[in-house]
Amino acid sequence: WSAVWDRSPIYELKVIALGGMTSKRLMPYWLEHPDRLFQVAAEIDNWALSDSLSDALAALLERAPAHLSTFQRWNGSKNPWLRRQSIVGLY
Repeated sequence: WSAVWDRSPIYELKVIALGGMTSKRLMPYWLEHPDRLFQVAAEIDNWALSDSLSDALAALLERAPAHLSTFQRWNGSKNPWLRRQSIVGLY
């Protein structure tokens, strides 16, 4: 799913890839490799993808609260989508 996300400029494929990447069965992977989710967050550029990713980031934060510092850093970002993640990802 990560390769599809990286290579496709097509919105619909990115939606499918993000859905696959953020499935609950992959949470053990994200707990070990959260930086990939954080990288995806920096590439978000619309509401639908942002909200889909927020669900996964919220689940990650519930299981690994040490990542709260990333959310705090995003809150001061010039990137409006990262600022949105810093708030919506807390829900």
